[in-house]
Amino acid sequence: MPYFPILIVLACATAYYRIGETEYQKGGLLAAVSVLVSLVTFSVLGWGWLASVGAQAGIFVVLTLINICRKGPC
Repeated sequence: MPYFPILIVLACATAYYRIGETEYQKGGLLAAVSVLVSLVTFSVLGWGWLASVGAQAGIFVVLTLINICRKGPC
C-alpha cells in the first residue's frame, strides 16, 4: 500500500478519535470504525483513496444525523 493512503487512514482515524472524545466520550470506537471503513474500501472493495475519503464523509454525515435526532425532533 502506498504511503498516501496510509496517511489518509491515520488522519481520518485521528480526526474521528478527537470527535468521538469530544462528543460521545468514545474516541477509540469511532477511530476503529474509521480504520475499518478505510480498510474495507481499500482492500475488499478495491476503491481508491478518493472513494475512501467519501466513505469517511459518510461517517461524518451519519454522526451529524445522530446529533440532530438526539437534540431535536426527528
